[in-house]
Amino acid sequence: MKPQLVDRTNRLNRTLSEKKHSFPYFFKVWHFHPELELILIKKSSGVIFLGNDMERFEPGDIFLIGSNVPHMLLNDQRYFKPSSKLKAESLVIHFDRSFMESDILKLPEAVEFGSFLKDAKKAIKFDPAIKNDVEKKIREMFKMGNFEKIISLLQLLMILGKDENYQILGGGEGVKDTVQAGATHNMDKVYDYIYCNFKETVVLDKLADIACMNKSSFCRYFKKMNKKTISRFVNELRIGYACQLLQENQYSISMICYESGFNNISNFNRQFRNIMNVSPSDYIKKFNQGS
Repeated sequence: MKPQLVDRTNRLNRTLSEKKHSFPYFFKVWHFHPELELILIKKSSGVIFLGNDMERFEPGDIFLIGSNVPHMLLNDQRYFKPSSKLKAESLVIHFDRSFMESDILKLPEAVEFGSFLKDAKKAIKFDPAIKNDVEKKIREMFKMGNFEKIISLLQLLMILGKDENYQILGGGEGVKDTVQAGATHNMDKVYDYIYCNFKETVVLDKLADIACMNKSSFCRYFKKMNKKTISRFVNELRIGYACQLLQENQYSISMICYESGFNNISNFNRQFRNIMNVSPSDYIKKFNQGS
C-alpha cells in the first residue's frame, strides 16, 4: 500500500516532540511518517488501523507505532454527529527512528529490553495497567528542557520494555523508503479515500479518477498490487470493522451491518461468512468463548 507521507521535518532540530491533542474527533487520514509515534488515548473510542491490522481503542490504551507503519484513527460514528459534544484527546510523542538505533541501546545493560526494541519496528499495543506511569512520564516532558527529555524518553522506553503483556499488531514493518519518494499512479490518494470512506458507497469511477486511470486499467493495476479485487478489498475492510464492533458487544448485528457500510443484512451475512468462515452470531459466540 502507498498511504500518505506526513512530513514531520523538525525545524527545531530536536529528536523528539510531545503534544496533547484535543479534537471533536481524530482526523481520518491514512498516513505514515519516519518517526516512531507513542500515543496514549485519554478520551474517545473507535478503531485504529495499523498496517494491515485494526484494533479497537478506548481511553487508557497505549500504542507504539513503528517507523513508516501506515496508520489511522477512526472514531465511532457518534463522534461525527452534528450535535456531538464528545472529545477525542490523546498524549503523543514522536521521536526519531535513529534514537532506537543509538549505541546506548546496544549496551549490555540494555539487554533487559528483551525483544521490545526489535518489535518496536512494527506496531505494539501495551497493557493499560501501565497507563498511569506512561502518562506521568509524558506529562513531565512538557516541563523539561531538551536534553532532559532525552533522558526521560529512555526512562519511558524502560517502562514500556518491562511490559510482558504487550501485543504486536500491524502484520509487518513499515512501508519501504521507495514509497517516501512518491507514490505512482496517485495510489496513495486512492487508499486514503478508501480508508476514509469505506462505510459509504465506494464508486469505481471515483477511484479511477483519483488514480488518473481508466476503469479497466485501474482494476487490473489494483488487483496486481493487492492480489484481490477492489470489491474484495473494501468488503474485507468493512468486515474487519464489523468484527471490532461485534467484539464491543454494544450493538445489534443489524445495526453493525449498516454501520459497517452494507445496505442489507443478507449481503452482510453472506460477505461475513465468505471472509470469516463463520456467521456474525457464531463469531460473537467464539469470541466470547475466547477461541
